[in-house]
Amino acid sequence: MNKKLTLFGALLLTGWMISTAAREARPVVKEITTLKEYETISKAIRRPTVFVFNSSTCQACNLLNKAVETVAKTYSNQANFYRINDLKSDAFKGLPQKLKIKGYPTTYLTKPGAEPCSERGSMEVDELDKLVYRLIHGKPKPMITRPAQPAKK
Repeated sequence: MNKKLTLFGALLLTGWMISTAAREARPVVKEITTLKEYETISKAIRRPTVFVFNSSTCQACNLLNKAVETVAKTYSNQANFYRINDLKSDAFKGLPQKLKIKGYPTTYLTKPGAEPCSERGSMEVDELDKLVYRLIHGKPKPMITRPAQPAKK
């Protein structure tokens, strides 16, 4: 009986490890490489979606990419995250004008039934986290308050 229980526990643990590894192996922020791909994705949006438009040669974009990766790991089960590099290439002809993207990096947030919004410039993780939370929940992220410490006597 004890051997069967041990074997069952080992199988459960192995299954959990495999599913965790599979989740971690998938990219959380997906790369879009063509205008057609962007149009297909943008027309099929069924949940909150974040598009990050940047350039591979932009230092502020590289900083934002790190924040996007971090925030995407937190909200990947509630929102989609996409990265589009080098909009000036022929692969994305006309898209910057259509979306009114005037510089890099630009974060474009949208969800079904809501007006999209965009933020230009790099952001820290906490700032981006607040934007994505608001996109998903439709309200500001609650402030975390710590209980007051009792006065020392």
